[in-house]
Amino acid sequence: MSRTDDIIDKTKRKEPEAKKWKVVVGIGVGLVLVFSVYFGIYCFADVDTYLETKEIVRLYDFYDLKVGENETAVYILGDSFVSYSIYSPLLNQQLSERGFDISEYNLAIQGGVPIMHSLQVQNIIDSKPSLVIIGVSYRHLADGNYWIEERVSLVKDRLKIREDSFYLYSNYQIDDINSDLSIWYSKKFLMSALEYKLTNSNKSIVVKNSVYNDYHGLNYTRPSMQHSYEEIVAAAQDPNNSFRAKITSESTQNKEALLYMINVLEDAGIPVILINAPLHPLLSENISDESRQNLHDFLDSTGVTWYDMEFSMNEKYFIDIYHLDDRGALKFTPYVTDMIIQEMS
Repeated sequence: MSRTDDIIDKTKRKEPEAKKWKVVVGIGVGLVLVFSVYFGIYCFADVDTYLETKEIVRLYDFYDLKVGENETAVYILGDSFVSYSIYSPLLNQQLSERGFDISEYNLAIQGGVPIMHSLQVQNIIDSKPSLVIIGVSYRHLADGNYWIEERVSLVKDRLKIREDSFYLYSNYQIDDINSDLSIWYSKKFLMSALEYKLTNSNKSIVVKNSVYNDYHGLNYTRPSMQHSYEEIVAAAQDPNNSFRAKITSESTQNKEALLYMINVLEDAGIPVILINAPLHPLLSENISDESRQNLHDFLDSTGVTWYDMEFSMNEKYFIDIYHLDDRGALKFTPYVTDMIIQEMS
Protein backbone atom coordinates (compact mmCIF):
# COMPACT_ATOMS: atom_id res chain seq x y z
CA MET A 1 0.00 0.00 0.00
CA SER A 2 1.36 3.43 -0.92
CA ARG A 3 1.74 6.23 1.62
CA THR A 4 -1.14 8.08 -0.02
CA ASP A 5 -3.37 5.05 0.29
CA ASP A 6 -2.35 4.74 3.94
CA ILE A 7 -3.40 8.33 4.67
CA ILE A 8 -6.73 7.80 2.93
CA ASP A 9 -7.30 4.60 4.92
CA LYS A 10 -6.61 6.32 8.24
CA THR A 11 -8.95 9.14 7.31
CA LYS A 12 -11.69 6.65 6.56
CA ARG A 13 -11.20 4.97 9.94
CA LYS A 14 -11.41 8.26 11.86
CA GLU A 15 -14.45 9.61 10.06
CA PRO A 16 -17.03 7.33 11.78
CA GLU A 17 -15.54 8.17 15.19
CA ALA A 18 -15.95 11.88 14.50
CA LYS A 19 -19.56 11.36 13.49
CA LYS A 20 -20.17 9.34 16.66
CA TRP A 21 -18.84 12.16 18.83
CA LYS A 22 -21.01 14.64 16.99
CA VAL A 23 -24.05 12.50 17.76
CA VAL A 24 -23.07 12.24 21.44
CA VAL A 25 -22.49 15.98 21.69
CA GLY A 26 -25.78 16.63 19.90
CA ILE A 27 -27.69 14.42 22.32
CA GLY A 28 -25.96 16.10 25.25
CA VAL A 29 -26.83 19.57 23.98
CA GLY A 30 -30.41 18.45 23.36
CA LEU A 31 -30.75 17.13 26.89
CA VAL A 32 -29.32 20.33 28.31
CA LEU A 33 -31.83 22.34 26.29
CA VAL A 34 -34.73 20.13 27.39
CA PHE A 35 -33.78 20.34 31.06
CA SER A 36 -33.18 24.08 30.74
CA VAL A 37 -36.64 24.61 29.24
CA TYR A 38 -38.23 22.33 31.87
CA PHE A 39 -36.38 24.06 34.70
CA GLY A 40 -37.37 27.44 33.29
CA ILE A 41 -41.04 26.45 33.17
CA TYR A 42 -40.76 24.92 36.64
CA CYS A 43 -39.32 28.15 38.05
CA PHE A 44 -41.89 30.30 36.24
CA ALA A 45 -44.74 28.11 37.48
CA ASP A 46 -43.31 28.40 41.01
CA VAL A 47 -44.47 24.92 41.98
CA ASP A 48 -43.38 25.25 45.60
CA THR A 49 -45.52 28.35 46.08
CA TYR A 50 -48.43 26.65 44.33
CA LEU A 51 -48.20 23.68 46.70
CA GLU A 52 -48.57 26.08 49.61
CA THR A 53 -52.08 26.85 48.33
CA LYS A 54 -53.18 23.22 48.47
CA GLU A 55 -55.96 22.63 50.98
CA ILE A 56 -54.09 19.94 52.91
CA VAL A 57 -50.99 22.10 53.30
CA ARG A 58 -53.04 25.04 54.53
CA LEU A 59 -54.88 22.76 56.94
CA TYR A 60 -51.64 21.65 58.57
CA ASP A 61 -50.47 25.27 58.60
CA PHE A 62 -53.56 25.97 60.65
CA TYR A 63 -52.93 23.12 63.07
CA ASP A 64 -49.41 24.44 63.63
CA LEU A 65 -50.87 27.73 64.90
CA LYS A 66 -52.35 25.91 67.93
CA VAL A 67 -55.04 28.55 68.27
CA GLY A 68 -56.72 26.61 71.06
CA GLU A 69 -53.89 27.50 73.44
CA ASN A 70 -55.03 31.12 73.58
CA GLU A 71 -58.76 31.02 72.85
CA THR A 72 -61.83 28.83 73.02
CA ALA A 73 -61.76 27.27 69.56
CA VAL A 74 -64.33 25.13 67.79
CA TYR A 75 -63.20 23.14 64.75
CA ILE A 76 -65.65 21.92 62.12
CA LEU A 77 -64.30 19.08 59.99
CA GLY A 78 -65.88 17.72 56.86
CA ASP A 79 -66.10 18.02 53.12
CA SER A 80 -67.70 20.63 50.87
CA PHE A 81 -70.97 20.35 52.83
CA VAL A 82 -69.20 22.15 55.68
CA SER A 83 -67.61 24.78 53.46
CA TYR A 84 -70.75 25.53 51.44
CA SER A 85 -73.30 25.34 54.26
CA ILE A 86 -71.54 26.98 57.21
CA TYR A 87 -70.59 30.64 56.78
CA SER A 88 -67.97 31.25 59.44
CA PRO A 89 -68.11 35.08 59.56
CA LEU A 90 -71.82 34.94 60.34
CA LEU A 91 -71.40 32.10 62.83
CA ASN A 92 -68.67 33.93 64.74
CA GLN A 93 -70.71 37.14 64.69
CA GLN A 94 -73.68 35.31 66.17
CA LEU A 95 -71.54 33.73 68.90
CA SER A 96 -70.18 37.14 69.84
CA GLU A 97 -73.60 38.82 69.81
CA ARG A 98 -74.93 36.16 72.15
CA GLY A 99 -72.11 36.76 74.61
CA PHE A 100 -69.82 33.81 73.85
CA ASP A 101 -66.08 34.34 73.53
CA ILE A 102 -65.67 31.45 71.11
CA SER A 103 -63.95 31.25 67.72
CA GLU A 104 -65.21 28.78 65.14
CA TYR A 105 -62.87 27.51 62.42
CA ASN A 106 -64.18 25.92 59.24
CA LEU A 107 -61.68 23.17 58.41
CA ALA A 108 -63.56 21.68 55.48
CA ILE A 109 -61.49 20.05 52.79
CA GLN A 110 -62.96 18.99 49.46
CA GLY A 111 -63.85 15.31 49.45
CA GLY A 112 -62.91 14.93 53.11
CA VAL A 113 -63.88 11.62 54.74
CA PRO A 114 -63.13 10.10 58.17
CA ILE A 115 -60.30 7.84 56.99
CA MET A 116 -58.38 10.91 55.77
CA HIS A 117 -59.27 13.00 58.80
CA SER A 118 -58.05 10.23 61.09
CA LEU A 119 -54.49 10.97 59.95
CA GLN A 120 -54.82 14.40 61.59
CA VAL A 121 -56.07 13.36 65.03
CA GLN A 122 -52.86 14.03 66.93
CA ASN A 123 -52.36 17.36 65.12
CA ILE A 124 -55.90 18.30 66.17
CA ILE A 125 -55.26 17.32 69.79
CA ASP A 126 -51.99 19.27 69.89
CA SER A 127 -53.73 22.40 68.62
CA LYS A 128 -56.13 22.20 71.61
CA PRO A 129 -59.67 22.87 70.36
CA SER A 130 -62.47 22.99 72.92
CA LEU A 131 -64.95 21.24 70.63
CA VAL A 132 -64.77 19.32 67.35
CA ILE A 133 -67.79 19.09 65.04
CA ILE A 134 -67.70 16.58 62.18
CA GLY A 135 -70.03 16.81 59.21
CA VAL A 136 -71.08 13.43 57.79
CA SER A 137 -73.49 11.97 55.28
CA TYR A 138 -74.07 8.71 53.45
CA ARG A 139 -70.97 8.89 51.27
CA HIS A 140 -68.73 9.39 54.32
CA LEU A 141 -69.67 6.11 55.94
CA ALA A 142 -70.22 3.79 52.99
CA ASP A 143 -67.77 1.19 51.78
CA GLY A 144 -65.45 2.59 49.13
CA ASN A 145 -61.99 3.89 48.36
CA TYR A 146 -61.71 7.55 49.37
CA TRP A 147 -57.95 7.57 49.99
CA ILE A 148 -56.13 10.56 48.45
CA GLU A 149 -52.39 9.89 48.30
CA GLU A 150 -51.26 13.50 47.87
CA ARG A 151 -52.92 14.43 51.18
CA VAL A 152 -50.35 12.19 52.79
CA SER A 153 -47.36 12.98 50.59
CA LEU A 154 -47.64 16.78 50.63
CA VAL A 155 -47.52 16.90 54.43
CA LYS A 156 -45.20 13.94 54.94
CA ASP A 157 -42.90 15.74 57.37
CA ARG A 158 -45.85 17.00 59.45
CA LEU A 159 -47.79 13.78 59.93
CA LYS A 160 -48.19 12.59 63.50
CA ILE A 161 -49.67 9.17 62.88
CA ARG A 162 -50.59 7.51 66.16
CA GLU A 163 -49.43 3.94 66.66
CA ASP A 164 -52.89 2.93 67.82
CA SER A 165 -54.42 3.95 64.48
CA PHE A 166 -52.59 1.64 62.08
CA TYR A 167 -55.32 -1.00 62.23
CA LEU A 168 -57.49 1.43 60.26
CA TYR A 169 -55.32 1.42 57.13
CA SER A 170 -54.75 -1.07 54.33
CA ASN A 171 -51.27 -2.22 53.35
CA TYR A 172 -51.00 0.21 50.44
CA GLN A 173 -52.18 3.07 52.63
CA ILE A 174 -49.52 2.21 55.21
CA ASP A 175 -46.98 2.16 52.38
CA ASP A 176 -48.05 5.70 51.47
CA ILE A 177 -47.67 6.78 55.09
CA ASN A 178 -44.22 5.22 55.48
CA SER A 179 -42.73 5.84 52.04
CA ASP A 180 -40.04 8.43 51.39
CA LEU A 181 -40.80 11.11 48.83
CA SER A 182 -38.89 11.18 45.57
CA ILE A 183 -37.11 14.44 44.82
CA TRP A 184 -39.13 14.45 41.58
CA TYR A 185 -42.50 14.13 43.32
CA SER A 186 -43.42 17.79 42.92
CA LYS A 187 -43.09 17.61 39.13
CA LYS A 188 -46.52 15.96 38.96
CA PHE A 189 -48.00 19.34 39.91
CA LEU A 190 -46.17 21.31 37.21
CA MET A 191 -49.11 21.77 34.84
CA SER A 192 -51.51 22.62 37.68
CA ALA A 193 -49.01 25.12 39.05
CA LEU A 194 -48.58 26.69 35.61
CA GLU A 195 -52.33 27.00 35.16
CA TYR A 196 -52.65 28.55 38.62
CA LYS A 197 -49.83 30.97 37.84
CA LEU A 198 -51.51 32.12 34.65
CA THR A 199 -55.09 32.33 35.94
CA ASN A 200 -55.15 32.67 39.72
CA SER A 201 -51.95 34.32 40.88
CA ASN A 202 -53.73 37.56 41.77
CA LYS A 203 -56.57 35.90 43.68
CA SER A 204 -56.48 35.80 47.44
CA ILE A 205 -56.71 32.35 48.98
CA VAL A 206 -57.09 33.69 52.50
CA VAL A 207 -60.59 33.18 53.85
CA LYS A 208 -61.09 34.17 57.48
CA ASN A 209 -61.62 31.12 59.67
CA SER A 210 -61.64 28.79 56.67
CA VAL A 211 -59.02 26.72 54.88
CA TYR A 212 -61.30 25.93 51.96
CA ASN A 213 -59.83 27.35 48.76
CA ASP A 214 -62.92 28.26 46.80
CA TYR A 215 -65.61 29.40 49.21
CA HIS A 216 -65.66 33.12 49.93
CA GLY A 217 -69.09 33.42 51.46
CA LEU A 218 -71.33 36.29 50.42
CA ASN A 219 -68.64 37.90 48.30
CA TYR A 220 -68.28 34.83 46.14
CA THR A 221 -70.81 33.92 43.45
CA ARG A 222 -71.03 30.54 41.76
CA PRO A 223 -73.37 30.96 38.78
CA SER A 224 -71.63 28.26 36.76
CA MET A 225 -72.16 25.77 39.58
CA GLN A 226 -75.93 26.13 39.69
CA HIS A 227 -77.30 22.89 38.27
CA SER A 228 -80.49 22.78 36.27
CA TYR A 229 -83.54 21.02 37.65
CA GLU A 230 -83.07 18.26 35.06
CA GLU A 231 -79.47 17.73 36.20
CA ILE A 232 -80.54 17.58 39.84
CA VAL A 233 -83.25 15.01 39.05
CA ALA A 234 -80.78 12.89 37.06
CA ALA A 235 -78.21 13.00 39.85
CA ALA A 236 -80.75 12.15 42.54
CA GLN A 237 -82.02 9.16 40.56
CA ASP A 238 -78.57 7.83 39.68
CA PRO A 239 -78.03 4.68 41.79
CA ASN A 240 -74.26 5.05 41.36
CA ASN A 241 -74.13 8.61 42.70
CA SER A 242 -71.80 8.57 45.72
CA PHE A 243 -74.05 10.98 47.62
CA ARG A 244 -76.79 8.36 47.79
CA ALA A 245 -74.41 5.58 48.78
CA LYS A 246 -76.06 2.59 50.40
CA ILE A 247 -75.37 2.17 54.11
CA THR A 248 -75.48 -1.35 55.51
CA SER A 249 -75.08 -2.59 59.05
CA GLU A 250 -71.61 -3.87 58.18
CA SER A 251 -68.44 -2.15 59.32
CA THR A 252 -66.54 0.01 56.81
CA GLN A 253 -63.18 1.73 56.90
CA ASN A 254 -64.79 5.14 57.28
CA LYS A 255 -67.09 3.98 60.07
CA GLU A 256 -64.12 2.58 61.96
CA ALA A 257 -62.13 5.75 61.35
CA LEU A 258 -64.94 7.95 62.66
CA LEU A 259 -65.33 5.81 65.79
CA TYR A 260 -61.57 5.98 66.32
CA MET A 261 -61.51 9.77 66.00
CA ILE A 262 -64.38 10.20 68.46
CA ASN A 263 -62.78 7.90 71.04
CA VAL A 264 -59.30 9.43 70.82
CA LEU A 265 -60.55 13.03 70.87
CA GLU A 266 -62.85 12.43 73.81
CA ASP A 267 -60.08 10.59 75.68
CA ALA A 268 -58.04 13.78 75.22
CA GLY A 269 -60.87 15.81 76.79
CA ILE A 270 -62.16 17.21 73.49
CA PRO A 271 -65.92 16.67 73.02
CA VAL A 272 -67.25 15.75 69.60
CA ILE A 273 -70.64 16.28 67.97
CA LEU A 274 -71.80 15.12 64.55
CA ILE A 275 -74.00 16.78 61.93
CA ASN A 276 -75.85 14.63 59.41
CA ALA A 277 -75.70 16.90 56.36
CA PRO A 278 -78.77 18.45 54.71
CA LEU A 279 -79.67 16.89 51.37
CA HIS A 280 -81.76 18.03 48.45
CA PRO A 281 -85.29 16.58 48.98
CA LEU A 282 -85.10 14.74 45.66
CA LEU A 283 -81.97 12.97 46.83
CA SER A 284 -83.52 12.05 50.17
CA GLU A 285 -86.51 10.55 48.33
CA ASN A 286 -84.17 8.13 46.60
CA ILE A 287 -82.42 6.93 49.74
CA SER A 288 -83.95 3.71 51.06
CA ASP A 289 -85.47 3.50 54.52
CA GLU A 290 -83.07 0.66 55.27
CA SER A 291 -80.02 2.72 54.37
CA ARG A 292 -81.27 5.67 56.42
CA GLN A 293 -82.00 3.47 59.43
CA ASN A 294 -78.54 1.91 59.23
CA LEU A 295 -77.02 5.39 59.14
CA HIS A 296 -79.01 6.46 62.19
CA ASP A 297 -78.17 3.26 64.06
CA PHE A 298 -74.49 3.78 63.44
CA LEU A 299 -74.58 7.43 64.51
CA ASP A 300 -76.42 6.36 67.68
CA SER A 301 -73.68 3.81 68.33
CA THR A 302 -70.99 6.51 68.43
CA GLY A 303 -72.24 7.64 71.84
CA VAL A 304 -71.96 11.33 70.97
CA THR A 305 -74.62 13.95 70.23
CA TRP A 306 -75.58 14.07 66.59
CA TYR A 307 -77.98 16.34 64.75
CA ASP A 308 -80.11 15.00 61.92
CA MET A 309 -80.26 17.86 59.40
CA GLU A 310 -80.98 15.77 56.30
CA PHE A 311 -84.46 17.26 55.82
CA SER A 312 -83.74 20.71 57.22
CA MET A 313 -83.41 22.70 53.99
CA ASN A 314 -85.90 23.53 51.23
CA GLU A 315 -84.89 22.57 47.69
CA LYS A 316 -84.73 26.24 46.65
CA TYR A 317 -81.51 26.64 48.65
CA PHE A 318 -79.53 23.96 46.79
CA ILE A 319 -77.27 24.37 43.78
CA ASP A 320 -77.19 20.59 43.32
CA ILE A 321 -78.22 17.52 45.33
CA TYR A 322 -75.72 18.20 48.14
CA HIS A 323 -74.48 21.80 48.21
CA LEU A 324 -76.29 24.89 49.45
CA ASP A 325 -76.14 28.28 47.76
CA ASP A 326 -75.24 31.48 49.64
CA ARG A 327 -78.81 32.00 50.81
CA GLY A 328 -78.85 28.45 52.08
CA ALA A 329 -75.62 29.01 54.00
CA LEU A 330 -77.12 32.05 55.71
CA LYS A 331 -80.17 30.02 56.69
CA PHE A 332 -78.28 26.92 57.81
CA THR A 333 -75.46 28.60 59.77
CA PRO A 334 -77.69 29.70 62.71
CA TYR A 335 -78.55 26.03 63.33
CA VAL A 336 -74.84 25.35 63.84
CA THR A 337 -74.51 28.38 66.10
CA ASP A 338 -77.23 26.91 68.32
CA MET A 339 -75.48 23.52 68.36
CA ILE A 340 -72.23 25.09 69.53
CA ILE A 341 -73.92 27.15 72.20
CA GLN A 342 -75.87 24.15 73.47
CA GLU A 343 -72.68 22.07 73.69
CA MET A 344 -70.44 24.79 75.14
CA SER A 345 -73.04 25.83 77.70
